[in-house]
Amino acid sequence: METYRIITLDFLTLGHHSPITTHQSPLTTHDPPVTMPKALWKRTKKEICTPYEALAQIYDFVMRHVPYQEWTTYVEKILRKFDLRDPKILDLACGTGTLTLELTARGYKASGADSAPEMLRIARKKAESCSSSVTFFEMDLRTVQGVPTYDVVLCLYDSINYLLSLRDVASALAGISDLLLPGGLFIFDVCTENNSLKYFRDFTECEHGDGFSYTRHSFYRPRDRMQINEFEIRFDDRPGRWNETHRQKIYSSNEILSVIEASPLEMLRMYDDSSFRPATDNSDRIHFVLRKPPLTSS
Repeated sequence: METYRIITLDFLTLGHHSPITTHQSPLTTHDPPVTMPKALWKRTKKEICTPYEALAQIYDFVMRHVPYQEWTTYVEKILRKFDLRDPKILDLACGTGTLTLELTARGYKASGADSAPEMLRIARKKAESCSSSVTFFEMDLRTVQGVPTYDVVLCLYDSINYLLSLRDVASALAGISDLLLPGGLFIFDVCTENNSLKYFRDFTECEHGDGFSYTRHSFYRPRDRMQINEFEIRFDDRPGRWNETHRQKIYSSNEILSVIEASPLEMLRMYDDSSFRPATDNSDRIHFVLRKPPLTSS
């Protein structure tokens, strides 16, 4: 009899293909055929896997369309625009660390944080494979805490959409403010309802990789503005299948702005997708640039 697993994930980035020209980053490695972690082999029929234990194994394959190099270049342009020189950067919701590693390859002092231990395990493995000393550590967006350490905090590829309430968004902004040095920037993006209606109203894909296959079905629920992504994953070396449901809350710009206004951070810019044009009601993705107010001389 087939083993059946259900995993519910909160912080996986699954946005649409960016309009930036796509090509493979040299730091996105392709490992040998995927094998399941030993812990999964010991699961009993009724047990539910920890989030990301299964999907983490194929995450880079699923996300191979993401133009990490171009996205890093866009971040660099924002840093130059706001005169951030030689910044210390934290990449929040870093996943398997591809963008974090791209930053360090360009000479930045960057660290990565994510809420999923299995994603971090793969990020550390990738760092080791390219002889990078970048640090990856566990941190949940909803409970960010720390002392002022960073000049820049990033939270990219609609990771904020995985915070399912405005209260959680407010909590994240407060915690991120604590991590930033005075004058530091917080750069994040969100996907809009326009994006969900255009690309994910009813979307299905089936793909085979080296040692695995998956089916993804995406749909948008307008009544509560919830983007749903359902995965079924199979591994060649393991009987059974792993079903995962991913939920993203689609916020309006006004909702995000109201949370920013009540936060310790100040609003600098809202950009349309990966440009420097002002965001509009027709934007599919919006990049926000916030700042922790600089210290004032007494």
